[in-house]
Amino acid sequence: MIHKFQGYEEAALFVEEKQSEGYHACITNAAVGFLWGPRTTGGFRVYVSEEPMPEGFEAIPPLETDDRVSQFIRFAVLLVVGIGSIAGLFFLLTALPTFLLLLGTLALVIFGGYFIFNRDMRHPPS
Repeated sequence: MIHKFQGYEEAALFVEEKQSEGYHACITNAAVGFLWGPRTTGGFRVYVSEEPMPEGFEAIPPLETDDRVSQFIRFAVLLVVGIGSIAGLFFLLTALPTFLLLLGTLALVIFGGYFIFNRDMRHPPS
């Protein structure tokens, strides 16, 4: 059975209550709720088993997902993102003066052309 809650705290308290009663309960989309907001995703969903767990049942501990390989991959991705951000900032700072110079030159050419070619040629200067 799935129950929906608007706040994470309510969902966590409900999970603790159901687990103390002997049911299997877990929050199924906590990360999505935090990422997009509970109102957008329809709240935090809690899955609760239909029947209580049998006596003497031991829950299987979750797999350890934070091993050395995942830590290294996370570090490598963050390193690439960091270096890319610094390189992008450096490129922006070095290219900005060139871009502004080009923009100024183009503006001078356009305005200069306007003033040069916008003279009234019907009345030559005397």
